[in-house]
Amino acid sequence: QRRKCWLCSPAIVLLYRLRHTQPSQFATDIISMGKVPGRKAKRIWRRRRPQAFQPGNIAAKKVVVAEEGRTQGFSGEVLEDPDVASTIDGTPEVEDGKQTPPECTSTPLNVNRRLDEDLYLMLYRPGDHVIIPRLRNIQRKDYREVRPYTKDTVSGNRLVEMGKMEELINLFNEGHRKANGRKVCQGKCKFSKSMEGKQGFGSIQALVCGKCAFKTTPTELFQRADSREPGSRGPLPVKTNIQAITACANDRYGPTAIETLFGSLDAPAPCRSTMQKRSNKVNPGLVQLNRVQMERNCNTLAEVKRLRQEAGLRESNTVTAESDAAYNNPPKGRSRGQPGTQAECPLFEHETGQHLMLAMGTESQHCAVCEVRRREGLPTGPTSHEGCTQTFPRHLAMGNSENKMAKKNIESVLQCSGLVIGTLCTDNDGKIVKGTNEALHNAGLPPVEKQDCVQHNKRNHRSRVHTLELKVFEGHRNRLEVRKKSRRVGHYLVDRCTYAMYQARDRHPEKDVDFLHAIKLERDAMVNCIRGKHHGCFQHLECPANSSEEHPALDIPGGAYLAIDNDSEDIGTLQKFIDYRICEEAAIRQKLLLTTNKSEAFHNRALKKCPKSMLFKRNYEGRVHAAGLADSVGSGAAIAQANDLFGASHSVGSPGNMALRNIDRVATYQKKRKQTKRYRKRRYDLSKAKRMVKEAGEDGYSRDHLHPMVLRDHSYAV
Repeated sequence: QRRKCWLCSPAIVLLYRLRHTQPSQFATDIISMGKVPGRKAKRIWRRRRPQAFQPGNIAAKKVVVAEEGRTQGFSGEVLEDPDVASTIDGTPEVEDGKQTPPECTSTPLNVNRRLDEDLYLMLYRPGDHVIIPRLRNIQRKDYREVRPYTKDTVSGNRLVEMGKMEELINLFNEGHRKANGRKVCQGKCKFSKSMEGKQGFGSIQALVCGKCAFKTTPTELFQRADSREPGSRGPLPVKTNIQAITACANDRYGPTAIETLFGSLDAPAPCRSTMQKRSNKVNPGLVQLNRVQMERNCNTLAEVKRLRQEAGLRESNTVTAESDAAYNNPPKGRSRGQPGTQAECPLFEHETGQHLMLAMGTESQHCAVCEVRRREGLPTGPTSHEGCTQTFPRHLAMGNSENKMAKKNIESVLQCSGLVIGTLCTDNDGKIVKGTNEALHNAGLPPVEKQDCVQHNKRNHRSRVHTLELKVFEGHRNRLEVRKKSRRVGHYLVDRCTYAMYQARDRHPEKDVDFLHAIKLERDAMVNCIRGKHHGCFQHLECPANSSEEHPALDIPGGAYLAIDNDSEDIGTLQKFIDYRICEEAAIRQKLLLTTNKSEAFHNRALKKCPKSMLFKRNYEGRVHAAGLADSVGSGAAIAQANDLFGASHSVGSPGNMALRNIDRVATYQKKRKQTKRYRKRRYDLSKAKRMVKEAGEDGYSRDHLHPMVLRDHSYAV
């Protein structure tokens, strides 16, 4: 008969359960029984089976809480609970003049019930005197899983190359016939889990016969790269690993997103560290590809200008360009208080209709190695270690990097093609112009002519509408109504100033003097025009008297003219508001009607590669240059060029090759569609209708001019 341990005797168990709260007391009781020494007793206490219930609770099926506040023990005796007072008739007791509430007479707890772990933790509160049943092992039904016999069985999905799969099947068939000779084996083949291997996305498999135990050698079901990187040794990398990284660099997802995707597809995801190491090797190649492409763009532009001059066409010796900077976290706007730590600044030409990228600079204040060295008290910075990605000092604001990036862009353009920037369009900030002039001054060239972006000025002009208040509307009920109607007048003037500039340039496309004279006439006549005095208006100007609409000025409250006297303060207020946009100095800075729309579009493309919610300490430059390469040649062609560089090219006629070409075809079609007059007119009408939808139908307005989308009851118009 099996000998029982003395620790499992009823006396020891009872002693432990009665004095389980103090380990020292438990050890003293065991020592007093003369069984074990003190050290061993404490060791027994530490190695005891962990209890799932909280201190103060006792085992289920052993204790029941009575309604009168007494506890029934192991042998059936009733034990008084000092924390629960009761009376015979159930009335509340009075202690020191204070009445205590009566005891709860609900149904006792069912101690046979199994409690879930989360439920038990929610039931227990510190200081509870009611004994809760202890937690017992229970398996949740929602997590219960019936697992089949999976020993040495390969399940799920894998990425395999079809040609390699055919080779594995032929290898099994040939070897299986030779192993059995004349005897024909009827066993079925299957993949072996013990012989399976993985290299990133690549899978290594072996086939095994289920009857005769014949098995093939593990075979790589993937293709390796055509060439290796210079200076590297060992086997060639897996093609799919390189192709996945080049696609990741042209989109917002990374190793973490790949794990989520493959987990949902029931396929083993590659190791995160493997993908990160491969990405660190691929991104410098993307920077190299984009720099080569930008040099090619500069040479193309220089060749176009040379051919035009040889043909006797009108062509200047300088280049008109635009430039604008963007940050990973904007220092202003919605994310105030989150200063930018990384920035990019492209340079695009305005000579041709292609808007070629001539140069691009990036700056970053992050380096993974420098952060470790900073915590260890070691020196940091580009000179502290090799391969540092921190290119801008951390103690300076990131906005100061625009000067540095603009200077590098101009120097690279001068070095590769000799093109000289003569006119530069930027936003109202002058840091980019300052860096450009520094580079030109060092090369012995004259400074650039600064041109303001028309769209930036229009947005700034429209922002001044919110502070516009006219005295002519003071007769309304409250100040909010005055501001509302004043803003409508301001929006009307903003649109009219924009229309006047484009109309003047269309009538005088080459003569700047005539352009400025036409702007001056419109500026002098605009205030009198909205007052109903059209003696200074011309037929070509956007005058309400020349409009074919039923009401002369739809955007002016009341659909008519403003009743402003000659000595009213509103005349000076309106004239000051108009001069911000089309005074002589402002008209000179906007005479070419240039915009930074191309730079803004590139910022959106780069934002897709580097979302502001993610921080790329090491690969920010590579991802931004991948966006620049995609802007020059197309997303599909950029991925194909990166794959060719690292020896992971697609074969002709493969699904990947066709998919990449289709990406560029669709993008080209959408770009041409958005440049049509019909599409632009529809966007303009829709934006104008959305601004006026709240006041539509008021004060005798007609709803015929509204876009059909905003005529619905549940529109998103604001």
